[in-house]
Amino acid sequence: IPESASEQARFGGVTVRACGHCLFLDAGASRARLDLSAGRCDAALDPALFSRPGNLEDDPVTLVVLALTLLLRHRGRFGLHAAALAEGEVGCLLVADGHCGKSTLSFHLLAEGWGYVTDDFALLRPSDHAVEAHGLRRNLCMSREASARLPALRGQWRDRPFAGASKRWLEMDVLFPGQVQEFCVPRILLFPQIVDAELSELEPLLDKAEIFSRLMQQSKLLVVEPSMTRRHLEVLKRLLLQSRSFRLRAGRDLLQRPGRAAEILAGVGDTPG
Repeated sequence: IPESASEQARFGGVTVRACGHCLFLDAGASRARLDLSAGRCDAALDPALFSRPGNLEDDPVTLVVLALTLLLRHRGRFGLHAAALAEGEVGCLLVADGHCGKSTLSFHLLAEGWGYVTDDFALLRPSDHAVEAHGLRRNLCMSREASARLPALRGQWRDRPFAGASKRWLEMDVLFPGQVQEFCVPRILLFPQIVDAELSELEPLLDKAEIFSRLMQQSKLLVVEPSMTRRHLEVLKRLLLQSRSFRLRAGRDLLQRPGRAAEILAGVGDTPG
């Protein structure tokens, strides 16, 4: 890493620095150099990563995901921390931080026949007609605590490299082969929030500034590469304008009645914006 490289951001234990047309990712024993003009990444990963049970929150894994998403921005794919599903032709993004129930909610909607793109991180691709949501990760990942609340899936969970002792995966192509799709066109933006209440509530969000701020909060890479920030913001604006937005106050009924999530969202995409 050149001494002249300037710090741009930090993501957990990963520092991002810039020098010329290159970005440098530093996670201590793991480092990467991204040549953005050539679309190339050269990395040296900590060998210990491959000799111990990995963890999705490990800094070297964060480094690899960051490298991929930074390069993909230069190919017209912009990251958003969101699950992506679809009911028919109507795409729905569950936009939230971790531990807000995105994966659990995604599974319950899948069980009711919804289409599936990803459960955690969407790549937004602007096309001529609309913004599409693609997935960076295919399999659904859930904590052991959360997965224990789904007894019907006992025996279906798999341990995977880098999933960590606290995480397990579901192989979506095996469990839901007819529902996995390459992308969706979002028409609903859903911001889930776990609340201490018996019943869940769906509340329309009408303040465009508030919605845009929420989207920015879940687009962490906005602070990296100022030259890309404007393009990223333009994609978020298009996404906002093509969608209707709601806050889901997720109560205990979503766990007690797995079909409840689909009931709450039924017909939302048909309502005029």
